[in-house]
Amino acid sequence: MADLRSKIRSTFWSLPALLHSPGGGAALGALTILLVLLPFWWQANQWYKNQRLTEHRNQAEIELSLRASALSAALNRRLVLLEGLGAFVQAEVEDPGLQKNFNTFAGSLYTSMPGIKSIAVAPGGVVFYVYPFDGNQALIGYNPLQDPDIEVRRDAQLAIDGGAVVISGPFQLEERVLGITARQAIYRHDSYWGMVQLVLDITPILDRAALEADVDQPEISIRDSFGRLVYGPETNFQEGALVYRFQVADDYWELAYLPAGGWLASINTDLSVFQYASLIIVLLLTGLAYLSINRQQQLSLAVDQRTQIILRVNEQLQLDILERKKTEDALRERESQYRSIFESAQDALFINTLQGELVDFNPSAAIMHGYTVEEFRQLQPVDFIHPASYHVFSEFIQTVSAGGQFRGRAVDRHKNGSFIHVEVIGTQFIYQGEPHTLAVVRDVTEQVEAYQLLEQRVAERTRELFALLEVARNVVSTLEVEPLLTEVLRQLKTVVDYTGAAILTLENGEFVFRDYIGPAPAEKILSLHIPANIQSYFKDVVDKQAPIIISDLLDESPAQRSALEVVRGVLGEELAYARSWLGVPLQVKDRLIGVLRIDHEAPDHFNETDARLVLAFANQVAVAIENARLYEQARSLASLQERQKLARDLHDSVSQALYGIALGARTARVLVEREQASKDSMIESLDYVLSLAEAGLAEMRALIFELRPESLEQEGLAAALTKQAAATRARYHINVELDLCDEPQIPLRKKEALYRVAQEGLHNVVKHAQATNIRLIMSCDHDYISVEVHDDGLGFDPGQSFPGHLGLQSMRERIERHAGSFTIKSAPGEGTTLIASLPAKG
Repeated sequence: MADLRSKIRSTFWSLPALLHSPGGGAALGALTILLVLLPFWWQANQWYKNQRLTEHRNQAEIELSLRASALSAALNRRLVLLEGLGAFVQAEVEDPGLQKNFNTFAGSLYTSMPGIKSIAVAPGGVVFYVYPFDGNQALIGYNPLQDPDIEVRRDAQLAIDGGAVVISGPFQLEERVLGITARQAIYRHDSYWGMVQLVLDITPILDRAALEADVDQPEISIRDSFGRLVYGPETNFQEGALVYRFQVADDYWELAYLPAGGWLASINTDLSVFQYASLIIVLLLTGLAYLSINRQQQLSLAVDQRTQIILRVNEQLQLDILERKKTEDALRERESQYRSIFESAQDALFINTLQGELVDFNPSAAIMHGYTVEEFRQLQPVDFIHPASYHVFSEFIQTVSAGGQFRGRAVDRHKNGSFIHVEVIGTQFIYQGEPHTLAVVRDVTEQVEAYQLLEQRVAERTRELFALLEVARNVVSTLEVEPLLTEVLRQLKTVVDYTGAAILTLENGEFVFRDYIGPAPAEKILSLHIPANIQSYFKDVVDKQAPIIISDLLDESPAQRSALEVVRGVLGEELAYARSWLGVPLQVKDRLIGVLRIDHEAPDHFNETDARLVLAFANQVAVAIENARLYEQARSLASLQERQKLARDLHDSVSQALYGIALGARTARVLVEREQASKDSMIESLDYVLSLAEAGLAEMRALIFELRPESLEQEGLAAALTKQAAATRARYHINVELDLCDEPQIPLRKKEALYRVAQEGLHNVVKHAQATNIRLIMSCDHDYISVEVHDDGLGFDPGQSFPGHLGLQSMRERIERHAGSFTIKSAPGEGTTLIASLPAKG
């Protein structure tokens, strides 16, 4: 700056010589312009200095308010925990388990927020409970009213007198760590009971305001309402400092900012640059003036030539001005249109800063949330967004600030406290020259509620289908009707609420109760019969073969009263509790076999939906009853067929043997009577009788074995094969050789499979092979048990169709069900070999 002034002085003293030079006129003109410009240069410097000071103070004030808001939020979130602790103590003070409950509750507070050093409860003002206990044992018995520090005693008394949260401190917790203590008095029945206190590490709180506790920041200071310094130097509160007051619980703190060296020092560099730059501009203008005046004569010659050009340029400028005016009018019109669209949009529109602050909105936004526009203008997003959706708002700000597009759903709060489900679409755009976020918010509450209702209906339908599926599974998995009917009624209860339910079948012109669930004695209900031909609700179901709903059994209409009297005449008063009644037919292929009826103690309980569900269950019940009937019929038929087979076998074998025995005995008797028989002929006749008796005995044993399958388990596979061979040998006079290993140690199911294969193999040899010799082999080793049937019969080609192929297929399937192998070896004229092998283990 000194060099600049020196140059100005030297220029000033050289002016006389310059004025008497040939270009003195131009120099005089330039000097005049310099003298005119210097006052403006000075005023510009003063304006710039004031402008920079104002900008610096505004920026500092914004930053200070943000820091204060962060400090206030961080402190108040922790002080809310203190109020929660006070509420807990008031609620639990008379509980004998206060110590345990305190540890649990204090533990949850301790872990919910960083910076909590200790949590204490002081009945009568003396600390008795503290958490965590480790490291804070010294607090037990501490009374702040007796603290050596007079300010601590004063703060404790203020907490007792005012009932508000009072903060003491700061004080040294440990090296380079400051702390504060927050206390609140507890009153029970309008009398002082004691107090609760939190000891807080101030470091996390300062971190929230970007203030590092262990780094000195001389430009910022914090003090409480008593003027006690919490952070920074006291000098920052002197005249000229920016001071921002913020709320802390029921009190306030102050945050001050003062640049080092004062406000002017903070802009000194910018001011010097501006002074130099502006002075250079002034000197350049002066030089340009000198050159301009000096060249005036030369330029005057070109004026005429340039006049026409200037006129043309002026005309073009006029056109440009006119076009610009039109453009500006169009822009204003478009801006007006955009504003009109913004104001009239049915969806809510929000404009936020990139920090999340609400700066503008349309009337639909206020209407959606139940506020007037003026009321809504006082709110910020945290005031109308549900806490559960705060994270959605944060994600929206982050995504849009990064230049992305946002789409999501959230929950807002209406003024009346109800919830508003909204869909949010967000993008970034320029508002008043700065990037902002634009959110289009649509109320989708009806859609969400409709979807929730749909989910509820789907869940109900799923439960109904699951119950029907369970009933259907039980129907196909059992042929025992009685347990199944009870299970059906229980499953029906899960989808249709009833008081009593019963299943009746139509037998010999009467409705017979097969099962009942309800408040009446089941034994008595199950003993009742209702004639099908009398006029009753059951007969209505039979006649219409469709569900019947009676909304109120106590209806006073004549027809209703008559039907009720008939039913009660049969059933007595056992079912008098019922008011609503629903009956559906049990049908199988349009054939009515019974009725499923349910009742309820309340009138108007059943509807058409219930009737459809009960009818679906009734169809399953009808199938179950019909399956049981068919099963019983099939079992009777199978028993009859088995008796007929046994009769044939006895006739073909044992009867013939007995007839031969009788004939042989008569022959021997005649020979004896005539005394003409020789010894050899007598022996021959008796041998014949004996062979027939042995054959009959073998045949009888085989038949008894087939009738008593448990003999296989008791006597073993080897004995069974021996009896079967003996029966075949005796019945068909075929030589059967046996080669059997010792009794194998395998499960009964495998023994039965091998026995049935051997039995069917012997039967096929007798029926199709025309063999004279059969060899039956059972071999045992460590891995497999095998049964082989060899014959010297006709043989066949296994690749072609042949008699008995269905029996062979049945044998193969029986062996493969047990993970075994089945092999057939045969050729025309070479006999047949069947080999069935099963694993010895498993």
